[in-house]
Amino acid sequence: MLKVTFKKISTQLLFSYAIPLICLAGLGIAASVSANRTFQLKAQRELIQASEYAANDASFYLIDAIHKVKGYLIRPSEPQHKALYQTSHDLFMAEIEHLSNLAVARNDEGLQVLINDLADKGRRSQRAANAIIQEVDNDNVSGASFLIGNLEAANIEESRQALRAYIADAIEQNAMQSSAAQSRLLTTLLWGTAIASLITIVLGGIATLRLRNQIKKMVGVVEQNGIQVTTSSTQIAATSRQLEATVTEQAASTTQIAATAAEIAATAEELTQTMAQVIQQSESAATTATDGKQGLAKMEETIRELPGATAAISAKLGLIDDKANNIGN
Repeated sequence: MLKVTFKKISTQLLFSYAIPLICLAGLGIAASVSANRTFQLKAQRELIQASEYAANDASFYLIDAIHKVKGYLIRPSEPQHKALYQTSHDLFMAEIEHLSNLAVARNDEGLQVLINDLADKGRRSQRAANAIIQEVDNDNVSGASFLIGNLEAANIEESRQALRAYIADAIEQNAMQSSAAQSRLLTTLLWGTAIASLITIVLGGIATLRLRNQIKKMVGVVEQNGIQVTTSSTQIAATSRQLEATVTEQAASTTQIAATAAEIAATAEELTQTMAQVIQQSESAATTATDGKQGLAKMEETIRELPGATAAISAKLGLIDDKANNIGN
């Protein structure tokens, strides 16, 4: 019984600890998912900001390259403008490649479309710039001036503004998503903690009540076993006293039987002696029949004593029988 009670108590303790731990584990998983989403949005925001910086740099380098071509057209005597143009254009293409990599990392097709549009305008501007430089090198300034319109037609600023607007919208959406994710994380932590605490309190109370009942049962079993042991001890002590009294009575009866047997033996010896006397007297009477009346009288007296001795023996035998019956009972 006690073993079963201890097993129930252990099971209830395990149950009362397991449920809150499971709740806390679920809370940890939910919080981890929300936190992971927050980190992902943060990484996306960093990519968007990097795209914004790269787009600004690309637009700046492309516009600077156009300015360098115009400067060479205005001052053909300063050939360094050609080298500066080429440097700005190379930087523009490097930023375009960087922007494309960022769009791939974000898996943003809309951004990639705008980047491709800006890159196409950059390539058209490059072809127009190369044509202008060639006309200037050929001393055809009027022809070069006519080609300037092709540079303006590229409308670089429009593409740059569209790209900046797209990135700004992406930043705003990311901020909203980040705020929502942080709100969900906070809500998950608050509600999860509250629910886990409530479950812990409820299960703890139930487990406490059950443990108290089980302990009461266990104490009752121990008390009942103690009472049974006490009762059994009392019964054993009483039985021992009864056995002791019985043994004492049997010892006394045995002593009485031994004394009675000794008396019977003595009486039997007396009877034997009496019978021997009777026989002797009979023989004496037979041999001395002639002795006359005196011998007969003596024999008569002896015969008269014989019934008395026999009666005494019978009385003692009856006493022995009664004592034997008492011992048997």
